[in-house]
Amino acid sequence: MVSTFRHLFLGLSLACSDKVSRYHVLFIDQKTEEENNRFYQIAKEVLKPFATVSAIPVRLKVQSKKKYRNVVFRLLDAMLETLKPVELITGNDRRLEFQYAMYFLTNKLSLKTQGGYLDDGTGSYRNMHDFKHLSRLSDQLIDTPLKRLAYGRWYHRPKTLGASKWIDCSYLTFPDIALSPLKSKKILKIEGPQYTKGFLASIIKEYANYFCIESCSGVSKSVLIALPHSSIIKELYGSKYNLMSKVEEMLRLYPSAFVKYHPREVGDPLGLKERATFLSASVPAEFYLATINFDLVIGDVSTVLMSAKWLQPGCDVQYLPNNSGHTKALKSIFQDLNINEFVL
Repeated sequence: MVSTFRHLFLGLSLACSDKVSRYHVLFIDQKTEEENNRFYQIAKEVLKPFATVSAIPVRLKVQSKKKYRNVVFRLLDAMLETLKPVELITGNDRRLEFQYAMYFLTNKLSLKTQGGYLDDGTGSYRNMHDFKHLSRLSDQLIDTPLKRLAYGRWYHRPKTLGASKWIDCSYLTFPDIALSPLKSKKILKIEGPQYTKGFLASIIKEYANYFCIESCSGVSKSVLIALPHSSIIKELYGSKYNLMSKVEEMLRLYPSAFVKYHPREVGDPLGLKERATFLSASVPAEFYLATINFDLVIGDVSTVLMSAKWLQPGCDVQYLPNNSGHTKALKSIFQDLNINEFVL
């Protein structure tokens, strides 16, 4: 079950490394209709290494949440009765679609389907809800009981991603630093270098062609600057001006650097159009990191930096310091991965 395009990227690896099983991709929790969902359409076009690629329809404005989810559950019933999967893998085991599917498979169809958790980035290595006390209490005391009342006692909200009762195995990029609840179960490592070898490399090349990704040969020092979404700039850096001053200094040091905004960013909120070479914001960073060799990657404390260290272990990866609780929570992980603070 794919809810982000990082999940699709990691799913490519699982499907290519398994010579026995047939893998099916189901897009869930999408904000764009199928015909306008670029990544869904590309995944369907490329298809390999998957047997099928399909999507749950986007919720209509006139539909209530409960009515929409009941429609989704019936669609899942029909699909699961046909496929009878031996394993169901998700990047977010809190999603109702995944939990209902596991309940249906194990209780209604009486199958011994295994549940798999797919690395979701920083959330797989730090439980950020520990730093959001009000949100955590709301989830425990209000949201979870309401969901159990509305949909069934099968719903279970784990304390951290990957720790629900439905998960038997986790597929992680950095299993050595996984959270304790994940370490108590089976963990398999997803190897980064395999994306540049053999059949998987040829598939990545196909995606790169659709995304118009080219190598950066001829550049003396290839640098990527990955920027946070504009909605959290104030929280991380105090103001847009504070981040702009850091970015301008980086562009002075590395005038040929590539700049990439967050995948959900719209437009050019920092006004860098005339001063930088842009990589498409909508394309997941992992596809660039599997295609272009970077000497240096700089960004906020985010999944992008972990992906850079995973896919390009020899790359110098550095984070922009700030005083946010998010950064403080992840700082020790970055130190473990040899991701150091960028000093201007």
